[in-house]
Order: sequence, then C-alpha cells, then structure tokens
Amino acid sequence: MKYIIITIIFILGVIVAPVSASELILDSENSGQRRDGSMLWDIFFAIEGNADTDSLQIFITPFTQSGETLNCTSLTGDYPYAVGSGSFHIIWDIGADVPNREFYSDSIIIKLAAAVPGWEPGYCPIYAYVADYYEGLRIIDVSNPFAPIEVGSCDTPGYAYGVFVSDGLAYVAADGSGLRVIDVSDPFAPVEVGSCDTPGYACDVFVVGGFAYVADWDSGLCVIDIGDPFAPVEVGFYDTPGEALDVFISGTFAYVADGAEGLCIIDVSDPSAPVEVGFCDTPDYACGVFVAGDFAYVADYSGGLRIIDVSDPTTPVEVGSYDTPGWALGVFVAGSFAYVADRYNGLRVIDVGDPSAPVEVGFYDTPGWAYSVFILEPFAYIADYYEGLRIIDVSNPFDPVEVGSYDTPGTAYGIFVAP
Repeated sequence: MKYIIITIIFILGVIVAPVSASELILDSENSGQRRDGSMLWDIFFAIEGNADTDSLQIFITPFTQSGETLNCTSLTGDYPYAVGSGSFHIIWDIGADVPNREFYSDSIIIKLAAAVPGWEPGYCPIYAYVADYYEGLRIIDVSNPFAPIEVGSCDTPGYAYGVFVSDGLAYVAADGSGLRVIDVSDPFAPVEVGSCDTPGYACDVFVVGGFAYVADWDSGLCVIDIGDPFAPVEVGFYDTPGEALDVFISGTFAYVADGAEGLCIIDVSDPSAPVEVGFCDTPDYACGVFVAGDFAYVADYSGGLRIIDVSDPTTPVEVGSYDTPGWALGVFVAGSFAYVADRYNGLRVIDVGDPSAPVEVGFYDTPGWAYSVFILEPFAYIADYYEGLRIIDVSNPFDPVEVGSYDTPGTAYGIFVAP
C-alpha cells in the first residue's frame, strides 16, 4: 500500500508550510475563516500532477493542534475528487464541530492523502472483505472511509462466516460448504476458483505458509494445503474437545477459540499431524482469539476479554481479564490496545499495556451487533451484523468516532481489510 501524504498547517487562517511529496505539488493561498462570522473555512489551492496523471483523489481529515480529530460536516465548492491538475476551491463547514470561534486561534492540520491510478508510487485502494452470511463475500472500497462503496461480490454456497485475504485470493469459511477460494485480484469481478469441503461447519480461517487453517466447529481444526488454490486439499486435522470458532496462527502453533473448552493450543509444525500441546479454560465461551507477542487475547462471550500468557505454549496461564459490558465475540490487538467486538455494546477499546491490569479507555456503540473487528490504523472496521460494515476512527482511542458505513445486503459476520 503506497500513499502520497501531503500535510498543510494553518495558523490563524494562514498557510505557513506546504509540503510536497514525490512528483505531486500542492500550493494554497488566501485560505482561512470567512469574515462574515460563519463557521465556514475557505481553502484555495492548486495541484500540479505528474504528466501521466489522469486521476487524483483527495481526502481531508482535520485535527486540532492538540490532536483532536474533527469531522467535516460538509465539503462544497470545486472539490477535486477525480481530476489531474488545476486550481480548486473548497468550502469546509465545521460549524457543528466548533462551539466557539476561539478555536481559530489554534492551529489546524489538514492531511491530504492523494492517490493516483497507474502511477508509481500510485493509487492503491483499500478494500474491506466482508463475510456476509447468506449474501456471501462482499468487497467494499474503503479508500475513502467517509464514503465506502461496494465494488464486487461473490455468492458462496454456504453461509459466509469468516474471511482471510492473501496474495489476491480470499479464503472464505462457508459453514457447511467448507472452505471457498475466491480470486479477488480484480475486486470488481471476484470469482471462485477452488474449494475444499470440511467435515464440520467452517467458522473462520487463517492463512499462512501455503496452508489454510480452518476452525471447523464440531470437527476442530482442519489444515488445508492451498499450494494449488484451484485444488485445495485437506492434509491434517485435530478434533478439539469443544467447538472451534476461531483460529490464529503464530509461529508453529495454532491458537483455537474452542467454545466452552476455552483456548486450545495446537502444534502445527507438521501440518499433516497437528497435536495439542496446551490449553487454558476460560470462564465462559471462547469465541475469538488474537495472539500478539507472548499473549493470547480471547473474546470470551459473557466472560469479556481474557489475557493468557502463552510464552510457554505447553503451560498457558491467564494473567489478566476485563469484563466487557456485552458479549465479547471478536478481538484484534494493535499496539497496546485490544479492540473487542462486544455484540450489543459495539466496540470496546481496552488498554493492555499492562496485561495483568487491562482497563477500558474508550468505546463506540455501533447500531447493530458487533461480531468481529479488524484494525488498519487509524481505523477500526466492524462487521456489525444487520448494520453491515462500520468504519470507526480510533486515532484517539479514548474517543472513537464513526466516520463511514456501508449497509451490506446480508448480515456481516467476518471482516478482513487489505490493499
């Protein structure tokens, strides 16, 4: 993923330092707050692109000097969404965000992320791949998080629960129809190229090193060789004692969220002969798992977030927990924060800098049921069941705010985001 980032700093309505990147040049003049007392900010600027440039996209995210994110309540004027070069004028209405004009004695930083198709460094769109239950796989362009749009879809014969994308292929856990392999190299025209029927009900999948590891409900963990994606074949399995709902691979170990049996750790150094080496029972029902460093983070339904030390996979031990207000279904860890999909209670942001004493620092109550979460900073992408895809700005984890959404036609269960 390559982006051209240009930063402009406004102080008291005057640009003091335009910064250019690569062959893209941006200049601005006479920009500032209107003198009529309105909450409108006029921005005049000119863009000169590369000679081969035939399209330019610009997205604006404003911040205060203290780092607080502001929402653009409206952008009007000659806004250059798809242009090559020229002079442009934007009217930025921030009236709903700024309660008084004292704000303008502060600095405003506006980041313009420019992306140019066919130009190196060039336009590299970001896609959200949503496992949308009875509506299969949905592909949503989230390059502009404020206005996500579906660009492609592929129906699956079974209910799509989980998805993992690698090397232009989407691997979909499709319930009773096992693993489906979908070519998404052209996201506008995805097509299934292979499949492998698993013995149970495929709930989720993790891909690494030429193998797909499928959490297969009452049949445990299935290991599928995807060296030939047109003809994937199961090469190994381990029937866990519980119901395998999620799987995360770290090193030579598979960490399985095994329902009522908690966390199950399986040695997959020999994919044809996986073997359990350790387990840690959790108080409720392990639904999701994420491994970072020496710790496994388990979404444990009514048991909230459980943090398990797996530095020795043969003797995992719980070292901390946080009881979320809802039902923890999914978890993603980025930096020192764990982001928990907490069903009725949306997204919970938990500081896990000290794994023995995790504490919630922020939350955003999504309109649906948060089933799974994927972090591609600065955004959290939520599969929100009947409310589709929700995009939440977590650049300030203490105050997450939704910036965009897309209502998928089915019920969003799984999410994967990648360029």
